[in-house]
Amino acid sequence: MSEYAPDHRRVPAQPCPACGHTLDALTQADAEATEPPEPGDQTVCFRCTTILVFGPLGALRVADPREISAQALKVQADLQAFHLRFPQGGEAP
Repeated sequence: MSEYAPDHRRVPAQPCPACGHTLDALTQADAEATEPPEPGDQTVCFRCTTILVFGPLGALRVADPREISAQALKVQADLQAFHLRFPQGGEAP
């Protein structure tokens, strides 16, 4: 069983500023994703695993290394391990 909450919250679609992958949903690592993201909240792109930060109007930007949280680093490491184990994103070959 995954340690991440299965519930997710839809957000307005926008491209990852690092890889361009469309991001349109959030899952919180330590709780249900019931609250909308606030400025300064961090997320990790599922595709490229770049740590991102929500701006004042909800736009994502790449996180500055000085502001990256330990939680975001753990999620990033878990996603990188997932991508190594399932290179096709978990889809059937």
